Amino acid sequence: GGGVQAPQPFSRDGNANKGPLDDALAFLDYDLDGIFDADSEPSVRTNSEGFFELTGEAGYENVPIVVLADDRTVDASSGASLSGLVLKAPASAKVVSLASTMIQEAVSADPSIDLATAEAQVKSAFGLEDVADVLSFNPYSLDENASDADKKAAMKVEAASQQVAAVIQSL
Repeated sequence: GGGVQAPQPFSRDGNANKGPLDDALAFLDYDLDGIFDADSEPSVRTNSEGFFELTGEAGYENVPIVVLADDRTVDASSGASLSGLVLKAPASAKVVSLASTMIQEAVSADPSIDLATAEAQVKSAFGLEDVADVLSFNPYSLDENASDADKKAAMKVEAASQQVAAVIQSL
């Protein structure tokens, strides 16, 4: 009795989206460099709906999630290959997307910016103010019973995603 308990691992799941990303590499970025380290960072491939589930070591609960699209990755909504795309999200995110990447990059670049401020800025820039939480709203998980408001928000998120992707590709 009274002994020290071993730290408990944690689980994190979510979806990788630029359209659902099938067969992308999702990992927990323990060293915060955005580069996958196969020897120390847990990873998994996404399924056809972009879903991933990772198990991390205690002490790393607040590290960002990174999703890497490679030659195996396909945007399930368009059928396009997305090799070279890197998406990031804060630890609290359930959706890793272009919007979450901008939020994570803003927070990483300027520690005085908190998640709420960064999310508000991204929402404002892309007209997503009516999306309650871009870090958890998955526009590809809606079914026929979704509300009109959610369907409208899903269309806005997809349009914003396409705009950002077009800018990135042109650069």
